[in-house]
Amino acid sequence: FKQILGDDENVKITKGGYSEHHTGLAVDMSIYSEKENLKPFSPVGKYEWIKENCTKYGFIRRYPTDKSDITGVEDHFDHFRYVGIPHAYYITENKLTLEEYIELLKNYTFGNKSLSFSCYSKDYEIYYIKAKSENGSVDVYVPSTNSYTISGNNIDGFIVTVEK
Repeated sequence: FKQILGDDENVKITKGGYSEHHTGLAVDMSIYSEKENLKPFSPVGKYEWIKENCTKYGFIRRYPTDKSDITGVEDHFDHFRYVGIPHAYYITENKLTLEEYIELLKNYTFGNKSLSFSCYSKDYEIYYIKAKSENGSVDVYVPSTNSYTISGNNIDGFIVTVEK
């Protein structure tokens, strides 16, 4: 992606193959205007709705202004990342970055305690499973009766999300 910091000399470009856009889960928003053609997205006025409602569709604003020390990316207010509805809700409500959330989930493991909460009239239970055990195999425990999803955290394990 490109991060516009001012004039053309201040453009930060992520090396090919290292951008979240390659996952198919991230998008940069722009606004098309007949007069100005394409202009950067700014979440103000009628476009503020996107920022306020993106969690209902499973998206987060990926690089918040005050968290660049954690994400490693300066404010990039037009970059949204799909993480799923319950995850987007929890991240946004608790003012976390994706990095902080993934680290937090490591405290919630199957058989111990899970992260349980409600959002948009549904109850969720979320837990982390480490990708490698001592013997090299991994058991991913899932419910036999509830709907669930399994996703990798792109670091060292799996996140199981159960709809109760």
